[in-house]
Amino acid sequence: ILGSINMDESQNDLMKQMLDEMKLLRQSNEKVVMALERIVKIEEKMEELKEENSKMHSMIMNQQRFLEGVDARERQCNAVFFGLPEAANGLGSTDAEKVKTVLDSIGSRDADKIVEMKRLGKEQARKKRPLLVRYESKAVKDAVMGKANLLKKNEGEHKQILKEVFIKRDVHPAWRKEHGRLWTVVRKEKEKPENAEAEITYNVQQGIVTRNGLVIDRFHPHF
Repeated sequence: ILGSINMDESQNDLMKQMLDEMKLLRQSNEKVVMALERIVKIEEKMEELKEENSKMHSMIMNQQRFLEGVDARERQCNAVFFGLPEAANGLGSTDAEKVKTVLDSIGSRDADKIVEMKRLGKEQARKKRPLLVRYESKAVKDAVMGKANLLKKNEGEHKQILKEVFIKRDVHPAWRKEHGRLWTVVRKEKEKPENAEAEITYNVQQGIVTRNGLVIDRFHPHF
């Protein structure tokens, strides 16, 4: 009889232990299910954020292209003269006289079609700040730019001074900075010993730097 009682108690203890373990397992499973549900919700939220981020990126890019277009139209009649001393020199006493001398040296007679000119940046002693020149039309500016390369071929009385003068299109500072960065990339790539036989080029029109035909960097201004 005692043996039967002890067996019943042992069975009861075993059943109780099994029930407790089943309860813990069920609670654990419920926690796993809840965790999985939270993960699914987080993944859904991440997808929503990705979609919103993609839309935002697209909107920003469209706005940037629009602003770039507006900026380009505002600058389309402008040219920038680099290397012109601010003090009087052989080219003239005033900026207007210097610009006219420069234009005469390349065979341009468009000095009278300039509507505005101003130095860019803060005034400093002995500094050759860029000179922004605005023409009455884009066609006139383009005609001047078409002859700008003749500055380096000048053999007249101002030959030495004109060697330091450059005429460039007026572009957004971010564009100018990015062009400068890519030219620096080209220079540094050419200086590398492993590139001694490599062809390193910067295609300004396509905005890419290549090494033996492979793109290694590209034009990407930050506004």
